[in-house]
Amino acid sequence: MIGRPYCRTWRRTGSSLPPTESAALMLAAPSPFPYAVTVAYLAVGLLARTVLKTRPSAARAVTRASGAMMIVIGGFLLAERLVG
Repeated sequence: MIGRPYCRTWRRTGSSLPPTESAALMLAAPSPFPYAVTVAYLAVGLLARTVLKTRPSAARAVTRASGAMMIVIGGFLLAERLVG
């Protein structure tokens, strides 16, 4: 493998390309997926702001529910890290 130094870190991850070549490949052939996700999240955010601005009690409920879900997800991730 002339011109490609051996790097143990990318070999351990199972990648067939080193990180610099993987990044170059992603930039050379961009996917439309990130743009579609950006548009979807922007639409959801604008709609949520419009709806929740008129209903403060619903906004508080959504805030509390999302906070509780984030705590539960964080607890699962922490437990997985400690067990695994």
